[in-house]
Amino acid sequence: MIEFEELDRNNTLVTKENLTNSIVSKPFILGPTSSLTYSVTYGMNNMTKGKEALGDNGEIHFRVEVLDANTNEVLGSFDEMKYSKMNLAKYSNIGYKVNAPGLLGKSIKLRLHADDNLEAKYVIVENMQTGTSLAKKTFKEVELKQNEVVTDYGLDQNYPNPFNPATTITYQLPQSGSVTLKIFDILGNEVKTLVNENKEMGKYTVQFDASSLASGMYVYQLRANDYTSTKKMLLLK
Repeated sequence: MIEFEELDRNNTLVTKENLTNSIVSKPFILGPTSSLTYSVTYGMNNMTKGKEALGDNGEIHFRVEVLDANTNEVLGSFDEMKYSKMNLAKYSNIGYKVNAPGLLGKSIKLRLHADDNLEAKYVIVENMQTGTSLAKKTFKEVELKQNEVVTDYGLDQNYPNPFNPATTITYQLPQSGSVTLKIFDILGNEVKTLVNENKEMGKYTVQFDASSLASGMYVYQLRANDYTSTKKMLLLK
């Protein structure tokens, strides 16, 4: 059983930075005969208020990270979930076994990471359960998404393309910095801002929903530090 660090009961209202540093496990080591199983649940208590708070462009991202207990380096992540006005469904994952041979013998920690573009405030509530939610004979195996070293900027072609009405855009950053990812129509008019914030080094995937737009050719442009890349995509309804 993995133990988590004790929460500060005098500081329940926190920022996303404090939240990320609050819900973290104590260090543990996976040996040759060890297995890492987990459960995690994300969800909205009130769908109506959730839509109001997120608005048209608001997003909240959650993921579980695996850290090197000695350096706090992020070794990998799993169970990434993005909430937006278009996606407020409850997410529940119970009975999963992480397959991560590269972590054997290392002192590691688990951490809940939160991110948003809303300047949101978070509330930590301690809810202890004594049930046997993981008491299963079999588990579904999942691979730990271990971090890759990114050495170059990059903007991939959206997929699928042509698309209707949603498509996925992937980009990568070799260093942290200010990032914008915007959509333009063929005349150069901006129709949507997908990203406008500081990002750490790594690979990112963004979903673009064009339900409110007409069929036609569109352009998406990534700006990160001194790097700029532009690609075309086709919406067919």
